[in-house]
This record gives sequence, structure tokens and C-alpha cells, in this order.
Amino acid sequence: MNTAPSPATGLLASLDLLRIDTAGAVCHIRLNRPAKRNAISDELIAQLHTAFVNLPEGVRAVVLSGEGEHFCASPRSARAAWPAASSIRAAGMPPSSRSSSAACR
Repeated sequence: MNTAPSPATGLLASLDLLRIDTAGAVCHIRLNRPAKRNAISDELIAQLHTAFVNLPEGVRAVVLSGEGEHFCASPRSARAAWPAASSIRAAGMPPSSRSSSAACR
């Protein structure tokens, strides 16, 4: 089994707000907006959704972290994240048990 991290390829490599590597059954997804403190935005939420829906076969665990000094910052307004959150639920992903601002602290 290969456990050395390898960068994502194909669709996952095209997600510019994320840096994605896989090592065996583990996928490491990094929010890649350090200049913006990895702030949540509709585009970032959409890219996270794309990443999770298209994880490589065999991935059994995902590590989510942020580039730079911050994991992530909440959106400037709660309303900014609402449209994307609604579309993710409509796509069949279960709602989070925590609000987006609580999850980003």
C-alpha cells in the first residue's frame, strides 16, 4: 500500500481554493485562501462539495485543515453562506449539526 502523499489529479486538481493530497485511504483537504484567513464563501463551499462528492475510490477518511495561520474564518455575514448550504442540502448532503461559524472557530 502506497502511503506517500500524492497531489490530486483531474477534477480535484482544478479546485483552486483547495489543496488536496491523498495517501492510501486518507485524503487531506486544505482550505487554500490564507490571505483571506480561509474565509468561507459560496465558491469555497461549492468546491468542498465537489471535492467530497468526487473523492478517489478507496478513500475512507478525510483530514480537513487550512493553509496559513488560521483554519477558517466565518463568512462576513451568515447570509453569505446560506445559498450554498441550501444547495448542498438539496444535493443530498445531510445538514451539519453545527452552524458554519461554530465549526470554523
